[in-house]
Amino acid sequence: MVDRVKRNPIGSIALAVQQRYGKDSGGYLAAVMTYYGFLSLFPLILLGLAVVGYVLAGDPAQQAEWADRLSGTIPGLGPLIGDNIDAVVRARQEAGVIALAGLLWTGTGVVEASGWVVSTVFRVSPFANFLKKKAWSIGSLILLGTLSLTTTALAGAAGSIQLPGPLDLLVVPAGGVMAFALDVLLFLVAYRILVHRRGPAFRELWPGALLAAVCWFALKFLGSWFASRTLDSSSAVYGTFGA
Repeated sequence: MVDRVKRNPIGSIALAVQQRYGKDSGGYLAAVMTYYGFLSLFPLILLGLAVVGYVLAGDPAQQAEWADRLSGTIPGLGPLIGDNIDAVVRARQEAGVIALAGLLWTGTGVVEASGWVVSTVFRVSPFANFLKKKAWSIGSLILLGTLSLTTTALAGAAGSIQLPGPLDLLVVPAGGVMAFALDVLLFLVAYRILVHRRGPAFRELWPGALLAAVCWFALKFLGSWFASRTLDSSSAVYGTFGA
């Protein structure tokens, strides 16, 4: 059976990927990225609340509505945000500074961890110079962060368009196709610039970017479904860590 799998083109590729994944300690590499990604969650929420405080400083009703929206993205955080929204609005300047500093620390951690992972996979030596490494991580963070926010905003705008008659039925699938295409672009750029020094050519990266975008799209859909049906009824602690 093993010999038949090796002779099959798809089976041989799957077997080679599995062997390479084990050789590179893929589970450990994924855990490193997850650690920094989890830490970046909290300064992101704080920054969101600080922005709400700046934009809606004189509108308590809208502040409460946006606080509900932010807390709804992560089940279990509703009481924490609801009890502190007034304090965050009053101290929005300090909260914004703390959030940006926290995001700079955790964000560069995510970029450096991701760069180390991708460089390990592509067998590229990382930067040895500390200043060059930090300049690369901050620049990559700004570029990928801006691209990610742009793709999210464009996908959300496409999904909110109202068209007359039967054309309105095309908005949802069109928005999904647009979001998927932007995810492919995001992964393509990430695989290119996260490799220290110079990554592989785009023509070599598009199959991986396409596969990653498919998995990412499915993960977002399944994660939203799971959170809406399971984690909403969880306690604050288990709901947060479950999310």
